[in-house]
Amino acid sequence: MARTIASRADGPYEADLARLVSANAAGLMEGIGATVDRETILALEPDPPVTLDEAACDEAFLSIADMIDMRMPFTQGHSRMVSELAAGAGERIGLPGTDVRALRWSGCIHDIGELVVPVATWMRNGPLSVRERDAAQLHAYYGERALASFGHDGDAMGALVLRHHERLDGSGYHRKVSGSDLSPAARIPPPAEAFQTSREERPHRNALSSEAAATQLRAAIRDGCICPDAAEAVLSFAGQQSRRALPQALAGMTRREIEVLRLIAAGLTVKETARKLDISPKTADHHIQSVYSKIGVATRAGAALYAVEHGLVRPGEMPA
Repeated sequence: MARTIASRADGPYEADLARLVSANAAGLMEGIGATVDRETILALEPDPPVTLDEAACDEAFLSIADMIDMRMPFTQGHSRMVSELAAGAGERIGLPGTDVRALRWSGCIHDIGELVVPVATWMRNGPLSVRERDAAQLHAYYGERALASFGHDGDAMGALVLRHHERLDGSGYHRKVSGSDLSPAARIPPPAEAFQTSREERPHRNALSSEAAATQLRAAIRDGCICPDAAEAVLSFAGQQSRRALPQALAGMTRREIEVLRLIAAGLTVKETARKLDISPKTADHHIQSVYSKIGVATRAGAALYAVEHGLVRPGEMPA
């Protein structure tokens, strides 16, 4: 590697910088194969540590989106648009604010795993080789791994990034899971990404109009690949006339009630739920009783089972 970098001085790389990197390659590469966890990343941050509020995080994720997209001329603005479509669709079908935020942020970085794949692969004007196709399809996995060290928010975004090319019938990639593995939120990025990508030019095809892209997406719905509710929410947000009524919120629950259901299904007590949502225990209990009434259960166990069956929590998130 050091010899390769040195050979590119005064060519692709700035000469002094290339020589500096080449001379210090051993030290720079030390520990490169080690797992980088959250604590390691935080330890590298200069004091005092900086915490971003949600608005600042929005700006940070948009900056990352632009960095990802600038590698190729035909992807400029792609991640921003996928983020906007996914978050807008999430709001239209009544997902909780935490889900909408995860959709917005994960939309910005859904293609971060593409940075691992050579640009030449994406620029090819023709069919990919089997090896190139396999490498390209793994970009969702690489994206999820990039977020694995960022705690709970990273897990939520990583789950969406990992599944943004999956399909209800198991024909997606890279894990080829079916609809049972796709939560209500996870069903939105696939149509958002597919709709936006089809409206963008690629080396092997021309861009479609929004109307033609909508027709193509609806064909995928008829084939059983894409969730109809998620796709129609994306198309409705994008200004396309909806072919079906947007779904009502699950069991008529409000966004706050869905948040409460998730927390109690994950094992939190009434007081812990109240603390998590910054509400009083009395208000939290009121929401719990309303949830029980709307979903037709009388116990926490029944509520937890309902949450799992409807993709609001994953079995691994349930208390032991």
